[in-house]
Amino acid sequence: MPKKNAVALLVGTVALVACGKGGDAVEPVPVPCSGSVTVSIRPGATPMFSWTPVCLIDHLIVEATTSGIGDRWAFSGSVAPPVTYGVLPSGATLIRAPEPLIQGTEYRLVVERTSPPTFLATQLFRP
Repeated sequence: MPKKNAVALLVGTVALVACGKGGDAVEPVPVPCSGSVTVSIRPGATPMFSWTPVCLIDHLIVEATTSGIGDRWAFSGSVAPPVTYGVLPSGATLIRAPEPLIQGTEYRLVVERTSPPTFLATQLFRP
């Protein structure tokens, strides 16, 4: 390979490597959810909730399906996934403080938009 081509190849390779290092990747800013979403739940004593597409919800509720137990945790605010049970996301307003989840009990996760009022998804889970 002629010396000029080798130098050009080396300079090009260094430039490509330099572009890929040191710069922070800019993540897209989520927009409000506009339709139904698909919820996924990582189970456990402290479940993690996520949904796709990645978008902003206004209201999240965890409620027991057993009569008489009621809501276990709820908040409002413009929030993107993921959300860990009991950890209030930045900018959210607590509606109901988290209660311990009971192993083996069935719960329902509900995610909604409030403006305009839109039911986005629900998912049953057991911790």
